[in-house]
Amino acid sequence: WIVLRYADLVLLYAEVLAQDGNHGSAHTYVNMIRNRAGENMVEAEPFTSKEMALDAVYQERKLELAFENHRWYDLLRMNTSYNDPNKAMDILKEHTFITDWGHVYRNYQKIDPPVETNYINDRLILPIPQDEIDANPGLVNQNSSY
Repeated sequence: WIVLRYADLVLLYAEVLAQDGNHGSAHTYVNMIRNRAGENMVEAEPFTSKEMALDAVYQERKLELAFENHRWYDLLRMNTSYNDPNKAMDILKEHTFITDWGHVYRNYQKIDPPVETNYINDRLILPIPQDEIDANPGLVNQNSSY
């Protein structure tokens, strides 16, 4: 199991640079990973905005770190990165209801569709284990959506 990868560190650094307003520097590090993988550069010119830089960084993280259990935490950071409290949930909804569910429904129509009302921002916070709530009566309350 890979604990830490060079690409993960470089892309996290690019994300920090984008957050800090150094779009040109973030551009350099995203392209460093793309060149290392034998891919073309993202953009010939440096990024012109924070959103453009973050879009490229998160897209590259999605591709480079696929199946390595980083995506959930990237989605959680997106809500604060873009100053949009619905960014992660919008991506999850699109993935579930358009990409995945469209395929499942076309091929396996006997399956009930997922319930869209379960997709709320409160579900981005995990539930507190019941053992912890029982061990700390009155001190720990369950997260509101569970």
